[in-house]
Amino acid sequence: MTHPGAGPDRRRRRGRELWLGLFGRPALFVVWAFALWGTLLALALAVSVLEVGPGEALARLLPGRGATAWHYLNAALVLLALLTWTLVAVAVVLGRRGRAAP
Repeated sequence: MTHPGAGPDRRRRRGRELWLGLFGRPALFVVWAFALWGTLLALALAVSVLEVGPGEALARLLPGRGATAWHYLNAALVLLALLTWTLVAVAVVLGRRGRAAP
């Protein structure tokens, strides 16, 4: 007589959980680290707008001639941060709306 939970489905599920633990969690950590870096860049851009004006601040963010991959990455991370925090806000609002319903 075999144990009912010891089938191939359970082994596949444990294998998926192992791969998720090995690659999924570190990938999620990297994405959040990039989102936080983009948030810091966006906050620095907001302070820069107050100091030099919106045109000059936007010119500082957008890559120009001779820009390296680092400049493009920073601009993309600001967009990633805006998208991430927008999605977090939407999830919080929808989560609260779902709990408030009778």
